[in-house]
Amino acid sequence: MADDRQPEPDRPTPAPVRPRAPQALWAAHVPTLRLPPVVIGSSIDMARFFLKMHDLAFIDRPRTETSRYTGYNYSDMLWSPYGAYWRQARKFCKAEVFSVAWLRSQEHV
Repeated sequence: MADDRQPEPDRPTPAPVRPRAPQALWAAHVPTLRLPPVVIGSSIDMARFFLKMHDLAFIDRPRTETSRYTGYNYSDMLWSPYGAYWRQARKFCKAEVFSVAWLRSQEHV
């Protein structure tokens, strides 16, 4: 039986990959991705410090176009910024939506 396959065409040689420093990657991609700043607490004590002392700085979620459209212009409890409206929505959900009576009424679903 003869081999009917065509010979493969010549492929160009790929360019060598040069490693880049993390700072260069960060500077190149963060402005395009619009990532929020990140703080890494490397121990339990550091995590406790950030969550106790600076909790208001880290409490809000990033505002993205997706959250604007899915969250009714940031007005639902999930995407709304921390403040009086968010606290009121949380109280409502705790008292009405996640109450034992409502959850029991939805048991069949």
